[in-house]
Amino acid sequence: MAYKWRIQRIGGVYHIIQRGNNKSSIFREEVDRGYFIKLLKKYKKGLGYKVYAFVLMDNHYHLILQTLGAKLQDVMHRINLQYSRFFNSKYERIGHVFQGPYKSILVQDEKYLFSLIRYIHQNPIKAHICTRVEDYKWSSDYFYRTNYNGLVDIDLILNMISQNRKHAIATYKDFISKRIINSEDSIEEITCIREGAQEEIKKAATEKTTRPSLDDILKMIIPDGDIIQDIKDGKRYRNLKKYKVQYINKALEWEYTQQEIANNISLKQTAINYLINN
Repeated sequence: MAYKWRIQRIGGVYHIIQRGNNKSSIFREEVDRGYFIKLLKKYKKGLGYKVYAFVLMDNHYHLILQTLGAKLQDVMHRINLQYSRFFNSKYERIGHVFQGPYKSILVQDEKYLFSLIRYIHQNPIKAHICTRVEDYKWSSDYFYRTNYNGLVDIDLILNMISQNRKHAIATYKDFISKRIINSEDSIEEITCIREGAQEEIKKAATEKTTRPSLDDILKMIIPDGDIIQDIKDGKRYRNLKKYKVQYINKALEWEYTQQEIANNISLKQTAINYLINN
């Protein structure tokens, strides 16, 4: 079956669902879950994305991510590929770990975002693993409950509830404890979002996703001004190739065209295409 290209945008908030192949377990031991969390941390630092929620079940996982500097398919490809290699090597197996491509849903409404976070955190209860959200170790609930802004970026959600952090956490705990059946169960009943929060979040998202200029991208990648100038002048020194490739890939992630990228570094579009593929 041909791979279906995903239409996604940098800055989008996505609910990710990934299941095990044939509904098989993808996490057999706690060490497996720990390794997956390690990958989330690693690629968050390297690719630039925010984690708003997660839960790791036996045969599937849920994530809520906001992409910033990279496209979602690049983020998920790296995480799933690296984890699959780890899993197959550890358990001396071959074949697919995951059941096809991940499912992604763009989250465009703050009430839906809240309902998803509750649904995700209540997954272990639904699976009869525990009776309270806080008793399950492998979810992002701990970060919100303890005001720990580490792997999980808790500020967005808690600030939407209240600017008073103590009150926000107390309201979060009460909200999360209300039992639901599915992710869309009580969206209209969500009243804990403070007035004015929606516009602030929209403004913040816009600020975070402003596309850098092509020259800014060069400066992000290359600290040496002389090297930048050599690249801008179209020079073809061998030591410049790795910088050009990094620059081109990052510019493509920000949805610049090959022609725009070529014009900025005094190359032809055919040269850009060659550098990408060689």
